[in-house]
Amino acid sequence: MNEKNHDSFSAARRWSGWLNLALCIVSVLALAAMTNYLAHRHYKRIHWSKRLDNKLTERTLEVLKEIQKPVRVVVFFKQDDPLYRPVMELLRQYRLANPKISLETVDYERERGRAISIQSEFELSKDDHNLVIFQSEGRTYEVHKESLIGLNRAQFRGEQLFTSKLIALASTNTFPVYYLIDNGAHALEDKANPDGYGLFKRTFQEMNVDLQPLSLSDTQTVPSDCRLLIVAGPRTDLSELEAIYLRDYLERGGRVWVMFRRENQGGPFLTSLLADCGVFVENQKADDPPNDYRHGIVRFRVNIEGVKTVHPAIKKLSAQGLSFRLSRPWVITPQFDQASIGNQPEIIRLLTTGPKGYKINPKEPPEVNKSALGHISVGVAVEDTNPTNPNSPAMRLMVMGDSTWASNGLIDKDANRLLGEHIANWFLDRPYLLTIDQRRVRNHQYSITRQERRDLTAWLLGAVPGGVLGAGLLIWLRRRY
Repeated sequence: MNEKNHDSFSAARRWSGWLNLALCIVSVLALAAMTNYLAHRHYKRIHWSKRLDNKLTERTLEVLKEIQKPVRVVVFFKQDDPLYRPVMELLRQYRLANPKISLETVDYERERGRAISIQSEFELSKDDHNLVIFQSEGRTYEVHKESLIGLNRAQFRGEQLFTSKLIALASTNTFPVYYLIDNGAHALEDKANPDGYGLFKRTFQEMNVDLQPLSLSDTQTVPSDCRLLIVAGPRTDLSELEAIYLRDYLERGGRVWVMFRRENQGGPFLTSLLADCGVFVENQKADDPPNDYRHGIVRFRVNIEGVKTVHPAIKKLSAQGLSFRLSRPWVITPQFDQASIGNQPEIIRLLTTGPKGYKINPKEPPEVNKSALGHISVGVAVEDTNPTNPNSPAMRLMVMGDSTWASNGLIDKDANRLLGEHIANWFLDRPYLLTIDQRRVRNHQYSITRQERRDLTAWLLGAVPGGVLGAGLLIWLRRRY
């Protein structure tokens, strides 16, 4: 046999092999670099998860497309707070949908210097922690952690609140809402007393609504710019002159939200006005023993058998099966054939008791006067579906037999706060906010520090690919020699 057949490759062949290997490695690295560059510049996010509640709603995406001016978002949160991750994940989706949204985080415990700077810049108090700040062209809105938490801490309301703030920043329109402070109504500025309405006012502020006090004794009529007038729990009767002002406001397309206290129904002039709108305030209260809590607090749900037609303001809440707590309300029933205010008013029951509810006379023991066992109405909504002037807002009225449900003591019970938000959005013609659902808070979240994130990145982008290449090279060398 020819001895030359056993010779190894020539030097030229060996150098050619090494050159080919180098070119292959350079080609692979170049392809990886170009792929990453193209993916960074031209990417598309796809949700593979079955949890579709993590996707932004169509309404939020529409709002993000309309934003043309820079919006600065500051997450003033502790990084180990349970809500920090849901907030950041959501806001990152906002930023990816619109690059004009800038996002920065400040941990007020770990970054004391930056925290003091943010508090000074936005005029925050020392106790203002765990909040999200939205700023654009000098206008600032805040979302506090307490508002982000839904029912039983299992729901996350971030998208609804964040989108609402972006709408407020992009809009030049305001929603002046007036609160009648006469006749011993709930104190609007009181956040400490259970009977106060301070938390109710803060809820409106978070909805970008300017809730202003109003005294009809100091003015000749309801202001012309009023989008909604709230009459919440008067302790004493409204005067005839006040009722005339309210009637005039309703007849020109006004919107009034009336809620009563346990001990007062607003007086004969107010009840007469409501009767002309198709709402009868009975001198009896509704009770529902199967759903009765202590101290006369009653749990209500939307009973389809009782309301027949679910009102738009609570349709979403009804579909979710949520409940509300009222303090043994007055019976409020519709009078379909007696409405004289409004061109073509539509009257809908808002809430009723369950099938075992009954009426009681508040001046007698419950066992003495029980009547009308069944679905007892405790709230009625009226809307003029065919106003005389199509260019003016349609008259809307809502009457509820209790005002305590929105007080500091009860507003955070069950879905009371959501009830107030949905009713307010209905009054203010903002149905788009009713279509944004809450997200479920996931308990299996994993938080890592910045150093841990750097170590993980080094392993995923360096050690793992390098190890694979190194192992491949060793195998090649072993087989080569």
